[in-house]
This record gives sequence, C-alpha cells and structure tokens, in this order.
Amino acid sequence: MKRIFMLSSHLLFSQGVESLLRLEIVGRETDADKAIERIKELRPDVVIVGSSDPTCDPTPVVMRILGEGVGIKVTGLNLQDNTIQHHLHLSR
Repeated sequence: MKRIFMLSSHLLFSQGVESLLRLEIVGRETDADKAIERIKELRPDVVIVGSSDPTCDPTPVVMRILGEGVGIKVTGLNLQDNTIQHHLHLSR
C-alpha cells in the first residue's frame, strides 16, 4: 500500500479521501511550510495537494515537494470542480 500525505486547506477533504478510498494517510497538513517539514520526516510515496482557490497557483509548492525526494509523486486536485490538475514525479 502506498503511503499518502495530504496537503489541503480543508481538513475535512483529506479525512473524506482517507475514509472513501481506504488509503494509508501518514500525514495531513493545511499549511504548505509545515507540510514540507512533515514530508521530509515521513517520506511518503505520494503527496496529494488539494486546492479550492482558483486564483492560487500550487506550482511553487509542488516544486518544493518534488525537490524533497526522489520518487515522491505529487497529484494536484482542484476541489472546485473535482479535477486532477497535475500528476508529477521527479526522478534523478
């Protein structure tokens, strides 16, 4: 089972994803800077970044997350229209 870290300003969203998909959520955070620190500690396989603000560009945060480890996959979800924004993976 993949280890998942959730970064979303909506804690209820990440709890819902965990219960619906029965994923192993190893961490949750609403603040990007705190999430980066926790991701460094927890080394998840996948990070899901949920965004409900259409004016907010998650690219800088995603790039910081990708820089934290080889093999971390990042998926961005738009909570406004339930679409996947990105699916990124960095390998060196």
